[in-house]
Amino acid sequence: MLAVYFAAALYLDRSFVDPTPKGEVVVRLTRPFERYGLASVAFPVNLNAEADNPAIDGDRTSRLVIYEDDRPLGPAHVGFGEIDKLGGGRFSHLPNGILFSSSDGTDPNTNRRNYWAVVPIELKPKGDNVVRLMGPFERYALASVARPSKLEAAADDPAVEGDRTSKVVVYENDRPLGPAHTGFGEIDKLGGGRFSHQTTGIVFSSSDGSDPNTNGRTYWAVVPPPPKRPAGREVVQLTGPFERYKLASVARDLSQELQAEADKPTVEGDRTSKLVVYENERQLGPGHATFTDINEHGGGRFSHQPTGIIFSTSDGTDPNTNGRVYWAVVP
Repeated sequence: MLAVYFAAALYLDRSFVDPTPKGEVVVRLTRPFERYGLASVAFPVNLNAEADNPAIDGDRTSRLVIYEDDRPLGPAHVGFGEIDKLGGGRFSHLPNGILFSSSDGTDPNTNRRNYWAVVPIELKPKGDNVVRLMGPFERYALASVARPSKLEAAADDPAVEGDRTSKVVVYENDRPLGPAHTGFGEIDKLGGGRFSHQTTGIVFSSSDGSDPNTNGRTYWAVVPPPPKRPAGREVVQLTGPFERYKLASVARDLSQELQAEADKPTVEGDRTSKLVVYENERQLGPGHATFTDINEHGGGRFSHQPTGIIFSTSDGTDPNTNGRVYWAVVP
């Protein structure tokens, strides 16, 4: 019998899962709790986390989540009246304490469950340059403005219409926002994550129209890693400035770098060239297109001629300003 006991104890020890939630800050809420209808109040003394500001209507500064054992409760940022009347795990983190309710309306003083205040681990996006955007942000209708001092990245040039030089992507927590390179008026009127990196700062909007100063989310300016160099027998990066027409662009002076044989313009329909043009890591095409076809229809069409490479971007943007990298590749 003793052997069975020790075997069971050894099994339970190996299979035990720590029910303590994981986070940047984890504080157990200790009893007794003040008790109202369905609302309970805790006063943790060692909680190092910023609370919602009750003087600001709809403030969502706090990132804190209340756990019941190993289960996160919510919704958060709820008023006392709603917590007290509806319960269901609703909670709010205020400067003077935490208002919360159990998941099923039972009294947290007597239901034998553990309650925790947890600040989740902040997921920092990956990139060559990652800078957290710090508030307070200048706020308009849906647009907010950040002025990061440590962001080392070329911005869009407001003097060049449609300029897309900046490679910066704005993240909301760990989610990339967009579209980028958007005008202030469109960001301010439509929001939806639109943003623009200008020489004077970053104009951006939250994903859902909420105020980045108070929604409890973290915003980042991220310069992604450069695109991977495509594989091939010959790989040459096309460098601007490119001659620009309607949708066609021309890269010249490649004879010293590129040994591949070009199509013969004197032979109609010639397809001698094996060269492929890449936009970042994406292969463009079709190849062997005429200048007129490339210039009128774009869509990634290209042609390798003895005098240079005529190509178009995948979406009609100007390769001089769209922030992408173009490659000539012989597979």
